Parts: sequence; C-alpha cells; structure tokens
Amino acid sequence: MSACLIAVGLKPSQIEEFLNQDTRKLLMDHSCGYLSLLPNILQKYGWNPGKRLLHWFGETLENVTGNADITFWEVYEGFGIELCIVATNLNLMSVEYFHPKTSPNMPIRKAVRMSMSIPGIFQSVLHKNHEHFDVYVDGGLLCNYPIHAFDGWWLSMKPEDSFLRKLQPLNDLPRLFDKSERFGVWNDKTIGLMLYSRTENEFLKTYLSARDGCQPPLPPRTKLSIAREKIRQKQQIMMRDHSKVVKAIERFLKVLAESNIDEDAIIDKTELKLAFSDKEKFSDDDAYLLFGKDYTLASAFETLDTDGDGSITFQELVNFVEKRGVSLQARFEGLNRKEINGLGDFMVNLQEALSINVKKVYVEKRDVERTIGIDTDYIETTDFELLKEDREFLLEVGRRSARAFLYDFLKRKNPPRKTAADYKRSRRMEALRHQQLLRRRSEQILGLSSGSQSKNKKSLSGRKKVSIKKNAKNPMMRQITEETEITDSDASDISSTGGKDTRRLNPINNRPRTRTWDN
Repeated sequence: MSACLIAVGLKPSQIEEFLNQDTRKLLMDHSCGYLSLLPNILQKYGWNPGKRLLHWFGETLENVTGNADITFWEVYEGFGIELCIVATNLNLMSVEYFHPKTSPNMPIRKAVRMSMSIPGIFQSVLHKNHEHFDVYVDGGLLCNYPIHAFDGWWLSMKPEDSFLRKLQPLNDLPRLFDKSERFGVWNDKTIGLMLYSRTENEFLKTYLSARDGCQPPLPPRTKLSIAREKIRQKQQIMMRDHSKVVKAIERFLKVLAESNIDEDAIIDKTELKLAFSDKEKFSDDDAYLLFGKDYTLASAFETLDTDGDGSITFQELVNFVEKRGVSLQARFEGLNRKEINGLGDFMVNLQEALSINVKKVYVEKRDVERTIGIDTDYIETTDFELLKEDREFLLEVGRRSARAFLYDFLKRKNPPRKTAADYKRSRRMEALRHQQLLRRRSEQILGLSSGSQSKNKKSLSGRKKVSIKKNAKNPMMRQITEETEITDSDASDISSTGGKDTRRLNPINNRPRTRTWDN
C-alpha cells in the first residue's frame, strides 16, 4: 500500500497521515465477532472480507489522482513509476507480479487487496483470467520479500526485453519461465525494506541486525509493549535454564565422541563409564542436570538405551537430547520453536513457516547489500491495533535503519560527494521532469502535439490557468488543478463565460488533474 501511495506522488508526511488512522477498523471488518469466523473461512477462505480497506484505499487514490481504479499502466504513464505488487495465484500455484508490463489494465487497489489476503485472516480475491476465475492470496505465501522483482528482464520496460522477443521459442517456455532465467541479472540499484520482530525468524536477520546504528530505541510503555515484555521476561528465565542444558549436552556429546574407542558410533557401558570418569570435560553438575541428582551409571545407561539392546546408538542419543528440550535440527537451521495454542497461532505460524523456507529460494546472502533491515522489536506482523506511541516507535526504528543502511553504503562504495550546486541542479531537473509529465498527459487526452500549436494566438491563447483550493475530504491537503492550455478556438467561448475555462480535464479520467502536498 505504501508503495502505491509513493508511486502516485505522495510525500512521506502525507503517507504517514493516511496510515495513522485506526487500521484495525479498516482491516478487521468481519461482522458478528467470532460467530462469523468458521462460516467465513469455510465459504470465503478467510475471516475478514477486506471491503472496508478496499473502499478506503479507493477514496484515497481518487482524492490524489481523480480515479479510484487507476491502473498500473496509468500510474506508469502519468507518474513515470513502475509499480510492482506481488500476489499468489492458488489455481496456478505460482507467484504473479502485477506491473505495467504484465498487467497494465489491473486496478492497483485490487492488486493491493490480493497482496494483503493472509490466509485465514482475510478472504481471498477472485479475479478473472481469460476464461477462468482464479483465487488470489497474499504474495508472501510464496514470495515474502520480492527483492529480485527488478532483476533480469522479466519486468524490464526496454523494447529489447519485450515478451514477444524474450519468450521464444515457445517449446522452450519451461526454461524461459525459470527464476534464474527471468530474474538472473542482479540489479544493484534496487533497495528493499525487510521488517522483522524480536521473535520472527528471518533469513537475513543476523546480518542486518549487526549493522551499526540500526538497533531500535527503548520501546514505549504501551499496552502492547508491556504485554510483550512480560512474555519476554518469562522466556529469558526459560532460556537461561535451557542454555545450561544445551551446554551440558554439548560437553556430554563431545566426551562421548572421545570415549568411543572403536569409533563405530555406538556406545557401550564401558565407553559410557569412561565418559563419566572425565570430570574435567563432563562434571558432576552436568551429569546432575541431564540425569538427575540420584543418577547412577546404570540408570544413565538405561535412560539412553531405550530399546534395551545393551548399546546406545546415535538415534537414541538424538532422542535423549530432544527429550531434554533441545532440537538439533532447529539449532542447525537457526530457528526458534514457537508454541501453537489456537487457530490464530496456527495460521500465523503456517504463514511464517512457508515464508521462511520459500524465502531461501528468492533471497541470497548478498541481498544484505541492498536491504534496509527494520527491527520492529515487540510489534509483529498481525498487530493491527497500534497506539500513537507504537506508530511513533515504528517511525523512529525506520529512520535509524535507513540511516544505518546509508552509512554502511557509504563505507562500502565510497561514492563521490555531491555539492550544493549538484543538489540545486537535481532539483531543477526534477521540476522539469514533472512539467514534462504534466504536458505529456494533457497531450495524450487532447490529441495535441508540441509541433501543432500555432505561434499566432489571441491574447487568451497559450495561457495556462492554475487554481489552488482546500481539499474538502482532507483539510491537511491542498490541491493544484492545472487546466489544459487554451487554444484559439476556445478563446471566444472563454470570453463569453467571463474568462473562465470550464474544460478542466484530468488526462487519466477526464476529471480535474490534481497534485497534493503538505501545508
């Protein structure tokens, strides 16, 4: 959603104002409370319809562009921005990249609605593709961090990268549709934002968190942060005890390996006795922690030898370690175990499990160089009910993370510094580009070209009129309505209306063209 608002020209302060609304009321629009949960999931594959957010976002787009259903191509033509939104097509079991190249006529708000359809929490979206209606859900199901979207040729707007040229020969389509083929060339001009909370497992989290200056500030004392802090303190106590067990197991396994005289990976009583006798490497405290204070060599061997065949296999050792609460697989993969105590936990963990494992397909370690890692601390993905202090915390975290990324970039790349003159020149170029976009949109609707305008015009001819007015829907915003250029044929009509040009057209949808900014 934020990407869409940026694409249609809103500034960060405006986006902040839009998103500071009560998002829970916008997102959680189910009726009848928990009574609607099961019927909605069975019939529509999700609890919340998402209609309220779709309507609100449409109003926002209409207020900014004059068109609630502005399409990807219209954004590209009108604002010069290539917007890409990712969703999952369940019928085709694949990721779809909505973009001016792949889906020019798709309304961007519909694509946003698809991309937020977290299974179970929000209802899926039906969309007609040719002769069939396909079911779409959150793109994060298969591609939660599409940092690769602008790699390669797949979404390139260059003529030489058109589908007509690239998807040849047709009998080789399976190879041509492979990720390495479509997104194979790494784009170092891409910057991505990866958000992760304290408890979330992210592939790049360790590397991103180590970046200087990106650590989050002290959290505010809100209801959400206090609740999460209590959970964290309990977990810390458990982790301390758990850490002692882990270290004791590590020492036990090490001394067992050294005591395995015949090196057959099977431990007998003699070898176990030898391991217990090495008090320097495996102390009595370690033995008490793993086998209890009343343990004996015989009882320890019996505990480990679960099948009673007189020997201890590696699998029996693994089973013992797992019973002591240490998952060797989880430690090897760098993951933390999470409890599932209800449907909500089940759906969230299901989504995260898919996201973590699929992300390894799309994300590489080198993507750290083009990723701003944002540690949201106590705020997690499905925390929709945030207070003002929680939102301000997120903004501060984002600022620190962006600053840390830029400092890291300067250290690695050492680019040439820009002078004040360079900055002024870039501002002038940006203003010129904006004027050219406005002119091009006018010419597209009116069928005008710069070479067809007459040099000899009447006194009114060639003038542009600009009006500034308050936006009734949002008092914090102002609108500029730039009207189309007055031609000779219109001069007499304008004179008869008291000098007012009534043809205020938006090149996109025949409405007044507006641009918004802060007071």
